[in-house]
Amino acid sequence: PPPPQKKAKLTSKTVRTTTKQAQLLIRKCVSQLDELSTILSTTTAASPETKILNQTFDSNVNRRLLGNAPVRKVQFLSPLNTIQSLRNTLHEIDYAVCDLLLLEHHTLSRIQRQLSSISSPVNSSVVKGDGSSSSNNTINTINILGRSLIVLNLYFDDLLLGQYVLSDIIASHMKHSAGVPHELVDAEYGKSFLHRLGKPLYDTLKVLTLNRNRQRAYMDALMMREWSALQREATAVDYYYREDVVEVQKQQQLIASSAITTTKPTTTTPYVTNYVLGIGVWLMEHHLGIGVELDLFCGEHDLSIAYWYWDFLLSTRLNIVTSMRKEVVEQKVKEVQRQKKKLLEEKEEEAVATEARMVEKGNVVVEQKVKEVQRQKKKLLEEKEEEVVATEARMVEKGNVVVEHNKRNSKGKKKGKKGKSGGGGGGGAKSASGGGAGSSGQVGSNSSSAAAAAAALAATSAVLTPTEEDAEDDMEFMLLGLRRLLCRGIVRFLAALNQAGLVKPPIFEFTTHQRRFEKRFESFSVISQPPPLTYDDYCQGSDFSSIQPEELLASAAECFRASKAAVDKLLVMLNKRSGSSSALLSSTTSMTASDEKDMLNYLPVAKEEVMSLAKVCVGNSLFLHKLTQQVRSGEKVTGKVLIDFSAHKQFCSIKIT
Repeated sequence: PPPPQKKAKLTSKTVRTTTKQAQLLIRKCVSQLDELSTILSTTTAASPETKILNQTFDSNVNRRLLGNAPVRKVQFLSPLNTIQSLRNTLHEIDYAVCDLLLLEHHTLSRIQRQLSSISSPVNSSVVKGDGSSSSNNTINTINILGRSLIVLNLYFDDLLLGQYVLSDIIASHMKHSAGVPHELVDAEYGKSFLHRLGKPLYDTLKVLTLNRNRQRAYMDALMMREWSALQREATAVDYYYREDVVEVQKQQQLIASSAITTTKPTTTTPYVTNYVLGIGVWLMEHHLGIGVELDLFCGEHDLSIAYWYWDFLLSTRLNIVTSMRKEVVEQKVKEVQRQKKKLLEEKEEEAVATEARMVEKGNVVVEQKVKEVQRQKKKLLEEKEEEVVATEARMVEKGNVVVEHNKRNSKGKKKGKKGKSGGGGGGGAKSASGGGAGSSGQVGSNSSSAAAAAAALAATSAVLTPTEEDAEDDMEFMLLGLRRLLCRGIVRFLAALNQAGLVKPPIFEFTTHQRRFEKRFESFSVISQPPPLTYDDYCQGSDFSSIQPEELLASAAECFRASKAAVDKLLVMLNKRSGSSSALLSSTTSMTASDEKDMLNYLPVAKEEVMSLAKVCVGNSLFLHKLTQQVRSGEKVTGKVLIDFSAHKQFCSIKIT
């Protein structure tokens, strides 16, 4: 028999090749399971072999392992349902594991969005045996096998997803999302803090691979205290950077003048603090959202507390993100100015070098002209001397007087010719060299200035032109504002129902609302920023007794109208993104269907979830209008309040029946 083949170990060099091979095998298996499912679906009655197979196993096979626990019989699926279940499992591995490892242009934000879309129950779908897909709003649709494979391949060979250096991808994320200067990242304390951030940021990705129940427990046990400590360390990093900036300014002042002048204390933006604080607030917000999703907040009063606190967290995060986006814009402007300055310096250096070359060229021309004139003068002198010698020899016979007279005449003629030839030659050389240098210098100046202008324009457009990732960040920023509007609208809707007497806070015999509030948000107490809120803060923040019912209803309705407008803008952006990807796919041969899938997987929110949020906005607006009509009529408001989470798992629709 042939020797057994060794199993290839997944390494950073073979991760993409091995994943592509696995994906091809998975899709081949799915295709064969579809064919087998089609064959079995045509059989109406169960075959005798199937009945015998079902009777072979004991449904109480686990009885001896359960001890005194109640008996739990094993439920055997039919062959058709078994094949469909296996097909769904393979399909989950295909899009959840293989696509994650094969996506291009990875950044930390995009990896987090991909894992969030896999973890989110709203965006998930179950593929049936016939190949169609149906929405499934259960808590989890990816089983333990798929999530375990994601965790197994999330970090190996000291690389994220086996492909990316964690510290480098964190540094890029800090520069892109928070505008952190490269001087801070390249400093020794900056590099040390990047390594410190590695494990906590890995945990923010790993937590998204757990089921929704365990995510809260994981954050409570490991992550909250860790990010509280990181806030203090981030403050120290910003302090060291500020000291470096002060030192640089002192050195610049020393260079500019002999004495240091007194200036105002230097202040710098707390880049790292904002970055760490933003992630910490995201953890708190995610923790609270999962609590609403898991029905841990029961009743109108508890939901009012949850959405009120969520509104505070979303407002804090929006302020932080706004500050960081401002710093990103300023860093881009500084980068453009730096590039322009560099281009101007290069242009000046080129102009100086061109002028030096022209001067050198002109000097060479002048020197050549002078040598030519001197050579001609020497030749003329030699000819005259020969002529004088011959003339003297002929004139010797005629007398010394005639000879001397001829000598004087010859000397006079030589002086005249010397001045005429020297002046004309020098002037011609000077004009020729001057004209040549001037014309060539002008041509070189024009060409260099045009090239510098084109290079400056290209550099500016490259820095300031929005990228695809910038569009994704804009959508995520708009989504934050939409969720805050929904939280405010729901809190005010519940407050209006409380004013109308349709809902009332429950009364407890063995506990109080304050104690319940403290226990619900006990995990947030370990974080210093943002400061933990108390039940008294909620009572003050949700007290609308001084506001008229109609004004309160109008305020809630305005929140839902603004939410619907934000939903419409998000839908336009999503349609534009999907349309642009389809257009690129059809117009260019370099873009493949895989690239189009990458563009859609990087989106911070799926179109299905936005449509679900639109249903929440419209439904609440309709019942608000109904309540407003009852309040304006002056009659007693009647009806029963129902809290419905069928449209969306985290934002409720309030119905009055």
